Amino acid sequence: MIRQTISHTAVIVGATGGIGSALVEAVYNSGRYSRVHAVSRTVYRGSAAIAAHSADVTDEPTIQQVAEAIAADGPVGLVIVASGMLHGTGITPEKSLGAIDPTALVRLDTRLETALAISRRHLNTEVERMLPLIDTGDAKA
Repeated sequence: MIRQTISHTAVIVGATGGIGSALVEAVYNSGRYSRVHAVSRTVYRGSAAIAAHSADVTDEPTIQQVAEAIAADGPVGLVIVASGMLHGTGITPEKSLGAIDPTALVRLDTRLETALAISRRHLNTEVERMLPLIDTGDAKA
């Protein structure tokens, strides 16, 4: 399979966490996207070739501003939401099943669902229009 650069941008939300930063680098190093945008609460400090944006995923006006800045770079072809939270008031990583706190899980789930909904509202417009056009590799040449 020949690797071809797509004339669309890629956006990774939650770009400074362990998973998010690995995804940013992998997408950038793939060479498949004309531009890669890293969105997170703290500014992404990786390659200068990656556009870094600071935004809290639960703050819709900020995400909307970032989405508008990203849209100026052209259509979005990939959005990955890798945001999460390990630490917060009353929240710590669980190290055993006995450490799971249902109240903390509800807070974490609410935050993630909010992040997904806001990101989808402002970033996925182009992706949804492209879905019927995406090559799944099933077609015979």
